[in-house]
Amino acid sequence: MSTLKVKALTEILSNGLNNVIFPSHLRVLPQVNEVYELELAYYESQILSDEEILRNGAYFQSVNEQPTRHFLMCRGEPLRLAEHSSSRLKSFFQTNQFKTGYATHGCSRIEANSTHK
Repeated sequence: MSTLKVKALTEILSNGLNNVIFPSHLRVLPQVNEVYELELAYYESQILSDEEILRNGAYFQSVNEQPTRHFLMCRGEPLRLAEHSSSRLKSFFQTNQFKTGYATHGCSRIEANSTHK
């Protein structure tokens, strides 16, 4: 393989998919890795303004290095489950901390404490 091809291949592989799909000022949440999530993030980036993504976006960590509201609400400790909750349940919520189906912006933290007794 020629040096030119190796450089081109290295450049392609080092860019990553997010850098190809999204503008450089948008940073996707760390746990966005499913195809449907990437699609929805792409649509958000195409439909919403930067200000709307900051306020209402579900798939971005930051816009121009300013954290989104969703990221700020979900970045702390995952759901606080009862001490006797299974390690599997605890692991599930920790792994899916930023997933929009489970990140209910604070409400689920309260519900988890009251329903998992």
